[in-house]
Amino acid sequence: MAYHKKDAKAAMCYISDTEKPGYSQIITKYTLLKTNDILSLLEVEIETGKTHQIRAHLAHIGLPLQLR
Repeated sequence: MAYHKKDAKAAMCYISDTEKPGYSQIITKYTLLKTNDILSLLEVEIETGKTHQIRAHLAHIGLPLQLR
């Protein structure tokens, strides 16, 4: 669980571990399916569906998405 804020003017979204004014609670669940030294395959379930939630929340917890 974390908190999400979208800033449309700056075309950015922000994630926080703590509740802050203007932030909405988000819930992102993930399961590690497979991993090697370079990549991991995750199954991701979002309960709240905010803008860029998967990308932003995973990056926030140290699991950034990368295109291959």
